[in-house]
Amino acid sequence: MSLCLILQDNNRIFMGSDSALISIKDNLSTRFSIEGQKIFKIKDSLIFCSGNISKVEKVIEYINNLIEINPYEISSFVKKLNVEKKNNIFSIEIVICKKIDEKIEIFQISEYNDFNVLQYEKIIDSVRILSAGIKTKESLEIAEKDVKLKKNVVDIFKNTFDSLSCEEIGGNLEIWEFSDKIKNIYKGNILEKSINLKNEKYNLHSLVGELIVGKILAGNQLTIT
Repeated sequence: MSLCLILQDNNRIFMGSDSALISIKDNLSTRFSIEGQKIFKIKDSLIFCSGNISKVEKVIEYINNLIEINPYEISSFVKKLNVEKKNNIFSIEIVICKKIDEKIEIFQISEYNDFNVLQYEKIIDSVRILSAGIKTKESLEIAEKDVKLKKNVVDIFKNTFDSLSCEEIGGNLEIWEFSDKIKNIYKGNILEKSINLKNEKYNLHSLVGELIVGKILAGNQLTIT
């Protein structure tokens, strides 16, 4: 499981995730690769999908074969995978950003909600901060503070992922923007800490947290005003 951070204003979404892949044995995590892909541009949608590698591959293959990205069809497909939570570790997490009637909306399909679809509709005159995967509470706190400090978007993501790097969060940070088009705006290394969490116990979860702050993302330089 990884971390996904999303910033949303009334007509844009920024989504970022790390690339760490881990194996879990006896509730302990060990990283074995930093080449994992967690964010996918498929047709007209931007999708975060992370968790058990074999199940992620099945979900992405299914989504690629859809004529149109439909969160409810994806939800039905995932339910048929018969995913079982083990040791409080969720096997798959999906966040879909899709434009509907010129509005970008966010859909979450998560094990904690029995893979039913949760929808986050467009907001106006504010910034919504969402976080999925692990360390959601911490990521929301860091991002909210940086938004209020008027940091630029890339720096908000970099600071969040650098601050929370661990066995499960690391490798490369990718940031995508979804406005008129979907495009990758940043890829770079996450600042790795010399910390190994094999002996630290905490719950891996898939809850999308949410904060809404009274600022607007604006400007060609991806700054906050």
